[in-house]
Formats: sequence, structure tokens, C-alpha cells
Amino acid sequence: MADENLTAGELDELLKDVELTEEQKNAQMQEQNLQGAQAKTFNLGTQERLVRGRMPTIETVHERFIRLLRITASNLFGQLIEVKTSATTTCKYGELLAKHSQPSNINLIKLKPLRGTGLLIMDPNLVLYTVDNLFGGGARFPVSIEGREFTATEMRIVGTLLQTFFGSYKEAWAPAYPIECEHVSSEMNLSFVNIAMASELMSTTTFTLVIGEANYEIELCVPYMMLEPIMDILTSQTQGMVSEHDHIWELSLLEQVQAVEVEVVANLGNKTMLMEEIIALKNGDVIPLSYLAEIPVTVDNVPVLSCRYGIYNNQYSLRVEKLLKPDASEYIKGANDGK
Repeated sequence: MADENLTAGELDELLKDVELTEEQKNAQMQEQNLQGAQAKTFNLGTQERLVRGRMPTIETVHERFIRLLRITASNLFGQLIEVKTSATTTCKYGELLAKHSQPSNINLIKLKPLRGTGLLIMDPNLVLYTVDNLFGGGARFPVSIEGREFTATEMRIVGTLLQTFFGSYKEAWAPAYPIECEHVSSEMNLSFVNIAMASELMSTTTFTLVIGEANYEIELCVPYMMLEPIMDILTSQTQGMVSEHDHIWELSLLEQVQAVEVEVVANLGNKTMLMEEIIALKNGDVIPLSYLAEIPVTVDNVPVLSCRYGIYNNQYSLRVEKLLKPDASEYIKGANDGK
């Protein structure tokens, strides 16, 4: 095999690595890691928030909302209405302004007790369709809103639509976080609405009402900072929902409780005696007892019945006179602690 000689440059590199101390090697590696890295400027005047990702509670609330809105909208229009929803997305308010450059029905709303103002943007064609439908027109002839504002009658219809939306939305939120919906004002141009800075993040969700062959959109836009006080509830994996009544579980529990065997105790009478009298007792002695007209019957020392003592079908028996409903806190250990 032919010998291969190292060049002078290669020898210098090998010797340089040998001569370097451990500290010098670490410094050299840090310098190499920093090469090409540039510091990013941070503007304190802008709002850049960290979005935590999915909000399971919002998704659950909106799923419940579309089921409720489907019922209320169908009752309003007198026909079966299908309601769909899009995934909740986040965008800057400036992007929202650019998206809704055309005149529309823009409603400023509050979701008390959350601080801030949100937007409920309705397709103007939905307003026109509702007017035509409620007044018996059947929406057979297309009507345009371009070049004019909504009339007083149309704004009354907008109020009806808002109340339909608010009622279902409030009920959908109730298990997670009770809110009150309030209509502040209405506009037609989003550029006249100033609820946030252009760089502020907005949480947006679009609901689509399918009426016949037409689709009408309602977009709900809420500032991200408005949701921050309850963000722990919205991002909770348990979805922040207060558990609703599970009727199947209740029936199962009722059956299990009814099958439990309990010991019923009826104290027929009592007698106070001296110790010497007890010691003096012998077989055949009789102890006279005095008992009440109504005898309390207990279960685990809790009175549940008031009965009379007697004979029925040649057996000593108790006849129930009334049911007792004692205060459970009196018989629960520690229930009255701290009072």
C-alpha cells in the first residue's frame, strides 16, 4: 500500500487541536454557535400575545350553541334550519378590517362580566331574507343593500335576530361560565368601529345558517385579551364544564340504593333502674315498661318513622303513622364544625 503523507496545512490543524486547552475549546464552540445568530428587536408599543393553542371549552360551548340555535332559528323562520360552525381561529384586528371591507351588519356586543367589546357580524342578506320571510314574501325576489343603510324595520329585525342569538349563546355558556349578552350599537362599516388596535389579536368563529339552498354567515369576533381572565377554564382539558345531570347515572344509583339492606330499630320502651335492682334480678322477674303512644323508628340512629305498636295477623307489628324528614346535617359527622 502506498504511503500517504499529510500536507503542511493538515499537520497545522492537528497540532492546533492538541495545543488548545479545554477552556479554549469551549470558548471556540460558543463562538461558532453564536455565528449567524441575530438579536430580534422587541417593540413594547405593540401587543404580541402567546396563543395557548386549542381551547376545548370554547369548542364544547359552540357545539352546544349550534344545537340550541338550530332549534330557535327553526322556530323563528318556521322551517328546518341547519347550523354549522367553523373552528375558532386567531387573527389580528387589522386583518379583520381588511377582510370586511364591504358594508355589512356589524353589531358591537358585550359578554358580561368579561371586560371589553366584541363584534357580531351578520351577513346583510340574512337580514333581508328574515324581513321577507317574516312578512310572508318567501324570499323569491332578491334584494340588495348596496348604496343604502338599513331601514328602521330592518333594524328591528336585526334586534330579533340578536335576541335569538343571545338567548342560545347565553344558555350554551351557562355550564362553563355564566355570561350576559348585551347589544351596544350597530354599524355598517367596520372602519368606523374601533374596539381594538390593529395589532391586537382577535378570536373569531363563523356560524353558517343553511336555509334552503342559501348559506348565511354570522361571525363572532372577540378580543383575545377579553378571554384572558378565564383562559384557564377555556384551555382546561376537562373543558371547564360543570357536569350536567346524568339521568342514567341517577337511575342506576336509585336502583342500587333501593336494593341496600338496612336495620330498622324500634325502641318499644325504656326503664331506669338502680344497679342493686339489676343485681337482684332473677329468672321470672317482670320489669314494667312505659312507652310512648308513638314509637320512633330509626335507621343507623336516624329517626325515619313514627309508628304505633300493636298486633296484626297474630304478630307484634308497627303501624306507620307518619314519615320523618330529619335534618341530615345533624347526623353527619363534622357537618356542624366551625359553627
